[in-house]
Order: sequence, then structure tokens, then C-alpha cells
Amino acid sequence: MDQRVFVPYRSTIRALTVTLLVLGLSSPAQATWKRATKTREGIVVDVRAVSGQSIVTVRGTWTAKQSPQSLWKAVNDLERYTEFMPYLETAKVLKRKGSSAWQYYCLDTPIISDRDYTLKLTTDPNPGKDGRWRVSWVSANQAGPKPKPGKVRVKVATGSWAFESVQGGKATKIVYTVRSDPGGSIPSWLANRANRQTVPDVMRALLKQSKKSRYK
Repeated sequence: MDQRVFVPYRSTIRALTVTLLVLGLSSPAQATWKRATKTREGIVVDVRAVSGQSIVTVRGTWTAKQSPQSLWKAVNDLERYTEFMPYLETAKVLKRKGSSAWQYYCLDTPIISDRDYTLKLTTDPNPGKDGRWRVSWVSANQAGPKPKPGKVRVKVATGSWAFESVQGGKATKIVYTVRSDPGGSIPSWLANRANRQTVPDVMRALLKQSKKSRYK
């Protein structure tokens, strides 16, 4: 059990989950989507169970007043994730090959033990074709650094971002799908709750980042 975990850690778990989420869709047999919530600005959050697994898949859908090109540039600016993701200490690209990149992440989190993991991110071969862009990722710890003492290795962190140009390119339909388990002593019911609550936070964070001048 994590030596630093105690009862009042819910807000920290939520912040940790935000970081894991933005950085996650595996495909064991899954049930149908069920509505979890809808925010005031129109972000719809759905969940569905994964057969034989305790961690559910979460999907956020939102039409935002931002160009898909700006969002696409921001989500693929991997080295700058530390600018807007809480507790993300390291976001190091290990290698690139074709449409894929392998990136190592290290989280410096209060109260609970620090986390680390490696992802393989893959973009569609023709981003922007038919007004659509997509990047997906899967856990790839075997391609990254070995586990470090004092850090919990995250083993489940998979998902995707999809952007579709709407309203003549003046807005974007954003679909963010994730399945993430921070591991350690965090129970699955708490991880699932945090995932549902933080998907909108991740989507807002990316939208805010994409509005910076470098992505115009």
C-alpha cells in the first residue's frame, strides 16, 4: 500500500487522474454507453463497462468554438504538456517513427506516491482528411525506463482524441475517450469516479492551451 495514502486524498486523486487522462481506449468486449453527466457548457460524459475489468471506459463529447487545426497542434505538442497538466514533472519523447511517438511521463503528486509510465501515441495517417483528426495511445512501458524506486508504475492508460470540423471550420466536435487506472492502493471505484469527473477538466485544459498564439 502507498505509504502516503490516507482518507482525505480525493482531490489529489482527481488531480492525478486529470494528468493521466490527458496524456487513453483498449478494446476488450465493452457494453453500451450510458450517460453519466452533462456540464453547463455542454460537455457530455458517457461511460461503459469493459468485460471482466473493474475500470470503465469514459467518453467526453463537446462542440467548442475553436478551430480543429489549433486543437490538433496543441494535442500533438507533446513536449509542452507540462505547461498545462497538474503535477506532470516530465514529458519526454523517447523516439518517433512514422506516425507514432513513444513518450515517458513522470508525475510528482502530493500525498500519494508519484507515478510514471510510457505511452505509444499514434496519429491517423491522413490527419485532416474529410475534416477529421485523431490520435490514440496505449501503454508501452516496455519501451520506456525501468520502474524507479518510490514511484508507482501506471499500467492502464489508453485512449484517443478525435476532432471533427463543424460550423464551417469555426468550431470543433471533440470526442475524448479514455480508460485509465492510476494503480497503487487507489480502489477502482474511486478511479472510476475520478475519471468521470475529470474528463471535462482535461477537455477544458486542452481547449485553453490551444488558444495560445503558437497554435494559430
